[in-house]
Order: sequence, then C-alpha cells, then structure tokens
Amino acid sequence: MRERTPFLAQETFYSTQQANRLEGISTFHLPVENLLLNMPYSNISFLTCSRPSNTNEKNHKAKNLQRPEKRLIMEHRICVVTTGGTIDKIYFDSLSEFQVGDPQIKEVLKNSNADLNWRLISVLKKDSLEITEQDRDQLQEIISKIPEKRVIITHGTDTMTQSAAKLSGISDKTIVFTGAMEPAKIKNSDASFNIGCAIAAVQCLPQGVYITMNGQIFEADKVSKNRDTMRFEALPKED
Repeated sequence: MRERTPFLAQETFYSTQQANRLEGISTFHLPVENLLLNMPYSNISFLTCSRPSNTNEKNHKAKNLQRPEKRLIMEHRICVVTTGGTIDKIYFDSLSEFQVGDPQIKEVLKNSNADLNWRLISVLKKDSLEITEQDRDQLQEIISKIPEKRVIITHGTDTMTQSAAKLSGISDKTIVFTGAMEPAKIKNSDASFNIGCAIAAVQCLPQGVYITMNGQIFEADKVSKNRDTMRFEALPKED
C-alpha cells in the first residue's frame, strides 16, 4: 500500500502585545502531528509578553511554566484556520480575475487594533466549490487535534455548511465558521464585520459548531445560503 504523504499546514503565532506591528511571528511548515501540545516551548513565541534580556532568565521561566499552565494558555487562545474562499481573494489585473491569495485576517485584525491571543493555521487556499471530501477530512483531523478550544474557520460561503457538517462530531470545542460575500481587500467588503462577529461569538458560545454571517449566529445544521439575497438564513423549523 502506498504511504500517505503527511499533510502540511502553515502555522503562524501572534503575540497579543505585538499585534499592531505584527512582530514576534514564527512561521512553520509542519505535519499535523506537530501541531499538537508537544511542540517545544521555545518555539511558541506568543506565550511571552516581553522578551527577557537575559537568556538564563528566559530558560528559567520556561522550565517553571508547568504543563497544566501551558495547556490553560493554549485552550484560551483562539486558533484561526483559513481555507481560502472569497474573503481571501485578490484581484490580478494582468489576468482580469480574482484568485485566492494569502489569509487576509492578519490585516483585518491589525487594522482593527484587536487585542487578542491567537494563532493562524493556513490549511487551504481554495474557492469553496473546489474543496474536496479529502480536504474536509484533513480539516477535521487538524481541528480535532489542536489544543485550542476556541476555533474560527474562514471559508468560502458556497460550501461552508458542508464543511461545518463535517466537523459536527467534534464536541469539545467552540468552532465558528465565517467568510465574506466580497473579498476583504475591497473597500465595502463585509469581511471585517463578519470576522468581528466571529471573534465575539467564539469567546461567548458554548461548545458546538456555528456559522456567523450577516450579523447573525446560526447553529451550523440550521442555516443555508440564499444566493438571491446574498445572505445566510435560518432553515424553516420542522413541525
């Protein structure tokens, strides 16, 4: 049997105190297994509020930070997982078309002066109509294994509900999907508003899978996209 190639994700850590200048960033390309809690403490730059000038002092603090405390910090951190979609699309004038680019949530949070402890994992850069079941299996694997209990997933709107349904079996996390009808780089895009709603929702909602769009929060299995109105709407209640 042919051995499966380890799935690689791009992972970026952000320090809350340095968010405005996006400093203190460490980026890794790692197999899924290395996204877990056993990552070396020295690589997790967001855990330090300031850098001690003395190397020995830094090492001493690292040794004294016990594993339960590290787990607590990680569980309260927000993990943002990006999959592409309209929210991340960029216009290439030479091609006269939009293509999925780098995650735009970094710039959105920077420009919003957000005060958050968070990290970014870029899993896919696809239009949601191109996302396959294998992609969803990989997304499910990553979300189920990361230590964070609060997860935001930016996703294309056309198949957002399908991906949300795939994650419905993950019961120990608060997972919030969001996206945009217009690319984040466009002036009047709804991206910033939707991201803000998702950040508030993921910190307040109980464990479960949700979708937040157009100023509303929906349980993931009780919503659909209305392409005529360009809005997400609650499904009619069953009698």
